[in-house]
Amino acid sequence: MDPTSLTPTGGADLSLIGLFMKADVVVKTVMIGLLLASIWSWAIILDKWLGISALKAKTRKYEEAFW
Repeated sequence: MDPTSLTPTGGADLSLIGLFMKADVVVKTVMIGLLLASIWSWAIILDKWLGISALKAKTRKYEEAFW
């Protein structure tokens, strides 16, 4: 085992940042791409959720005015 990969307590560094820093360029690129895709997906989900909530509120107002 490479002595530079050991933590001060003597064990291997298995933290997410430690593993990321030791990964190959291809692995880092894929991981960054997945992180960006996840953020983009959550932004779309949040946008749709807020849009549907606003539409429901408008529908309730319309129904109350109609009846």
